[in-house]
Amino acid sequence: GGRASAARPRSPVLITPTPASTLLIVCDTQERWRGPFEDGSADDGKIADAIESCAMLARAASVLKMRTISAKQDSEYYGETMAEIAAELPQDATVVERTTFSAMTNEVVDAVEEAAESDEGLNGVVVCGMEIHGAVLQTALDLLRHGTNVFVPIDCVASRPGREADFDAAIQMLEAAGAVITTAETLLLQLVPDTKSEFFGEVGQMLELEGEGDDAADDDDEQ
Repeated sequence: GGRASAARPRSPVLITPTPASTLLIVCDTQERWRGPFEDGSADDGKIADAIESCAMLARAASVLKMRTISAKQDSEYYGETMAEIAAELPQDATVVERTTFSAMTNEVVDAVEEAAESDEGLNGVVVCGMEIHGAVLQTALDLLRHGTNVFVPIDCVASRPGREADFDAAIQMLEAAGAVITTAETLLLQLVPDTKSEFFGEVGQMLELEGEGDDAADDDDEQ
């Protein structure tokens, strides 16, 4: 017989995130990131879109009862978490203050290890927020070094205006390091993959899906 081929390395894209096995880290969604900025540039819309998408992920985490960390950097300088995001975070979300760009403080490392040792395990960590080439990148790389799968929804991250090259480079670095680049909607549809789920109605409304939840189930019953 022929020589057995070596097992193919498992791609992190094949990992299925579930609410119980996924941790969400929201990085630095603080007031200072609203434009206009000190250099005179104005928000071109990407930051506003990322804020809206981060708020949706925070709301989904509340609905799905996901472990969540709100990581704030130097609040005296960057301000408090934006109200529209803070209002959607789960009530039991862990709030971490730090001055480093990476959010992988000892407290966060402990939370990641606790999740990994739980009955559900830890299939991955979702990292979103500001800026992609700063806190998000360094947090994600530290998680990957820790041996943790990382999902970065590209519509939930941003760099300030004029930093398009930094944004693109950060995405390339994350992909090369093994992070899964996804979107908020793709991620939520993986987290709630069945239209008959008790959570699909609320998630479907967030995504503005037609016929979501009970309506979809009613349509099936009529057929």
